[in-house]
Order: sequence, then C-alpha cells, then structure tokens
Amino acid sequence: DGLAAPFTRTVRMRLRALLFAAAAAQAAVQLNQAALDQLTGRLAAATGDGGPGAVHELVDTLRVHGDDRLHPLLEVLWPDGADDPVTASAALVQALTDRDPGAAFDAAFSALMEESG
Repeated sequence: DGLAAPFTRTVRMRLRALLFAAAAAQAAVQLNQAALDQLTGRLAAATGDGGPGAVHELVDTLRVHGDDRLHPLLEVLWPDGADDPVTASAALVQALTDRDPGAAFDAAFSALMEESG
C-alpha cells in the first residue's frame, strides 16, 4: 500500500473515498466533452469483479486529462494503478453527464464508502 504505516485501514479508506469524490467533482467540471463522454461510457461498463472498477477508470482518466496537482495524491492512494473494487453507480455516471460536481462528489464518496464497509 502506498500510505505509510501510521494510517489505519479505516483512515486509508476514508482518504481514498474523499480523494475519489474530489476527483469525480473535478472530472465533472474540468474534463473536455470527449474525455467526459469516454469516461462515462467506461464507467457505465465498469464492474468491480469482471474488469477495471470505477476507481481505476476515473483515476486513469484524471492521470491523463486532469489537474496535475492531484497526481501526487493519486500515486500515494492508488500506486501503480491499484484499484478498489467499486462499481460505478448510475448516480455517478448521471452526475458526470450533467457536469454536476456536487452530485458527482456525493455519488463517488458514497460508492467507495459502501464498498469499504
């Protein structure tokens, strides 16, 4: 895991959920339309079991198209493309499609927190 030992598993999961939510909000407002369309298509097809999960899809897209200031955090929380087994919710896909950063934040945070228990 990319985070240092002082962080418990619960703290790491909450940090990941917060960053995933912030990344989703950023994607909603900063991605160009082509990148956003590609992301929402990939998220709609993403599953936690049969392929890359929603975290991988969103983080991968932001590594390519997002704000460079997030890259160091992405690398710490998801080193080497590590994924959390999160399935994209319809609410996340819709929030991104609507370019609604608040709804994207809420849907992404909820999805990751639900998966982590």
